[in-house]
Amino acid sequence: MAITYPVDTENTKWAVYKISTSEIIRKNAAWPTADGSEIPGLDGDLAMLLETKATPPAYDSATQKLERSETINVAENSIVYGWNVVALTQEEIDARTPASFTTSGGIKLAVEEQDQNAFALIDLAGMADTDSITIKDVDGNTHNVTVAEFKAIMVAYGNYCYAQFLS
Repeated sequence: MAITYPVDTENTKWAVYKISTSEIIRKNAAWPTADGSEIPGLDGDLAMLLETKATPPAYDSATQKLERSETINVAENSIVYGWNVVALTQEEIDARTPASFTTSGGIKLAVEEQDQNAFALIDLAGMADTDSITIKDVDGNTHNVTVAEFKAIMVAYGNYCYAQFLS
């Protein structure tokens, strides 16, 4: 698509692209003429590309990350700054996951001091063993358990945290 004149100089940004070297030589530039008219004497090796920024897509930050992308279309006089969703490696996932204790039911509980203190509050509340509570794991997932199940989990959790403290 050819550029339509006059260009909206107030609400657009442009990139200057050098065709012979396939490189962007300037980004986030204002249109060079104040009235948005055609650029007099523009070098034929240069192309003006209208910059557009794509909205980041939804992704799962526990298993994915966003990487920036640039899609250049000289024929359309456009450059789109977008995003690619990339799967994290197991090493990256492990690095993002805080230290945790995994229950026999597969729930991963954080083991930092503030996390240990939060779990103690349930026991102090004096709830009935049949009452249902919701706990959140290190990945942000919620799990419904009874107070009796919770107490059993806390015994194993406490033993694990104490062993970590001693080592």
